[in-house]
Amino acid sequence: MKNKPRNNYARLPFEVRQRVLAMLYDGAEYDDIRNAPEVKAACEQRKIVLHNATFLAVRRGEEYRQYGEALAKTSKRIADDRWAAAALQELSGLTSVSDVTQMALLRQLRVLSENPDMDAEETLKLVNATVKIKSTELDKRVQHLQEKLAENNRLRQAAEQEWRNREAELLVKLAAKDAKIAELEKLIPGVDSRQVADAMDEKFGV
Repeated sequence: MKNKPRNNYARLPFEVRQRVLAMLYDGAEYDDIRNAPEVKAACEQRKIVLHNATFLAVRRGEEYRQYGEALAKTSKRIADDRWAAAALQELSGLTSVSDVTQMALLRQLRVLSENPDMDAEETLKLVNATVKIKSTELDKRVQHLQEKLAENNRLRQAAEQEWRNREAELLVKLAAKDAKIAELEKLIPGVDSRQVADAMDEKFGV
């Protein structure tokens, strides 16, 4: 008994059937579908042929209808995401968890805006919630930057104070050394103050 046209298609693996559905939905020629590598290989392996009547039967079948519905839903979801992403880019782009949440709210906002029976008050609440999420995230970023700047200033001031302390300590040591040299010059006339200074540097590190 010959296989019915629809039965030939049903014997194909799920992935291959999906390929056939996609090509049919895109308006591909029947010969192009038959010659698609994965379709051709699957048919040869099972020794079946996809006749024109097979494709006509598939177009009228449940899988084709379900594929069309799924494709429409996916296309709409992608369009909604692009619409939401474009709106967020105006507010600085997708950079955090709050942006993802906001995208979901914007998508829902678009759905409401396309509904002629939408509740204006509820839509306004959704808009305000969307703006608030972004404002809160922005406030957190500003606060983080302010805290980081304050910490950097604190570290810089501490480093500057340490340098001033060391400089003051060095000046005290130099003054003490000069006083010692002057005292030696008085006690020992003709002493070479430069040699004394070098000896003190070697002895005391000043």
